[in-house]
Amino acid sequence: MSATVSPTALIETHFGNLPDPRVSHSILHKLIDILIITICGTISGADNFVAIVEYGKEKEEWLKTFFGISQQNTPKLL
Repeated sequence: MSATVSPTALIETHFGNLPDPRVSHSILHKLIDILIITICGTISGADNFVAIVEYGKEKEEWLKTFFGISQQNTPKLL
């Protein structure tokens, strides 16, 4: 019997140690949250940054509950 893995576990395993090049005092969103939104948006057909942001806004409640993404999960223009 296999153990239940959280939806973000594999993403965090692969990208969790990715260095964040942003200036720390101006970070509004966790990098892993941005990566999850970008991956999900791309899989759903978003093919540019604006479409990824729109996807994040449209799916905000689902992303918060399913992935446990922080309250402010939809990145503005970063």
